[in-house]
Amino acid sequence: AILAVAALVLLPLLHKLVVVANLGGSVARENLESRVAATEAFVSRLAGEVEASVRDDRGSALAEEKISRDVADLKADLKAAIADTRRETAAARRVAEAAEAAARDAATLRGTAARAAAATTASSPRHLVMSCAAGNYGLGQFKNFVLPLRKLGAYAGDVALFVLNVDAKSRAWLTGEKVDLVFVELAKCVKLQGNCATDEIWGDGIPVGLQRFRYYLDYVRAHPGYDLVLWSDFRDAFFQRNPFDDFFGDAQGKDLLFFGEHTVRPLSATSGRGLFTRAWVEGCYGKVLTPDVTPEGAPVLCSGNVMGTGAAVLAYLEAYLANVDAQDGRANWHCWRDYGIDQGHHNYMAYVKYPKHKFAVAPYDAGPAYTAGQVMHVPEDLKRDAAGYVLRADGRRAALVHQYDRHPVLSRFYGTVVRDLQKA
Repeated sequence: AILAVAALVLLPLLHKLVVVANLGGSVARENLESRVAATEAFVSRLAGEVEASVRDDRGSALAEEKISRDVADLKADLKAAIADTRRETAAARRVAEAAEAAARDAATLRGTAARAAAATTASSPRHLVMSCAAGNYGLGQFKNFVLPLRKLGAYAGDVALFVLNVDAKSRAWLTGEKVDLVFVELAKCVKLQGNCATDEIWGDGIPVGLQRFRYYLDYVRAHPGYDLVLWSDFRDAFFQRNPFDDFFGDAQGKDLLFFGEHTVRPLSATSGRGLFTRAWVEGCYGKVLTPDVTPEGAPVLCSGNVMGTGAAVLAYLEAYLANVDAQDGRANWHCWRDYGIDQGHHNYMAYVKYPKHKFAVAPYDAGPAYTAGQVMHVPEDLKRDAAGYVLRADGRRAALVHQYDRHPVLSRFYGTVVRDLQKA
């Protein structure tokens, strides 16, 4: 009877210990084996004592008391074993969870490192500078544009030039500088002097200044994936630094950056001299530049330079050309054939049609491109450092100086710089 009672007490505890130990791993199982061995010895000893007590009724009471104590001790011991096993199980689980978390963190770090390596090797920021050089230019003019960009700007990105027939010497030099030459054709001008082209929609006699927007769009469509793109005028542009270094700081969180001219002759002016851009806008669109559209001091925006992300430049070129296509340039020659109409369309887009949240405007002296043309009317505003380079409003060298040839002192200075670069 005593043995049966002992079995009833001990067997549930042993079963519980087995269940807990199986959850705990190798350490808990090793502990269990020693506990089970001790229990088996006790049960064997208990059976012998029961048999002895049966032979000697006088010893039965003593044996029963001793067995009860032993059962109580073993019960307590087994409960302690269960508690120890549970603690070992919890610790094992914590170790396993920590190992799993470490494995996940390691996988995340490996993925991050792989993406960083891919970004560094396979998709380092891709930049493009493109310019329309569709004139009778020689090697000297090409060097004036490319040498400062490559050497002063330490620019190693892509350059695309839209050109006419280029002599063999110029072509060889440009090829060595990794310049992509895109050959275009000219056509006879209809209403003006200069270089003109034929467009499949606009027809003959289109100023190259307007036609270049079609060249630019075709190129960025054919060469997707650029992170930043700049289109720049060619003949009167000089690079003092890498033009893309300042974009994110100057673009005010936007993906597209337009460049204003000096406000000595603002777009808002309705009388006075030099109101060319306003005349180009009104020649095609009428009196749309009302005071609420161009408040006092609103700057003229230069169409020669625009910078932005590849996607933003593509979107703007598509919107710009869709707008030009929609004008009735056959009935109103100003819309397609007026000299400078490309800038008229650009200012119409910026002030009237294109969503304002999609672009920022940099003042003439506070963006990657310093627009120097109108500064000739206020020469005291042209700031230069001791070496002669043009400075931004913040005191740093401007990356690109546009329309520098309006300032003879700059033309002489940059000529000297290019000669020195050729010797270096």
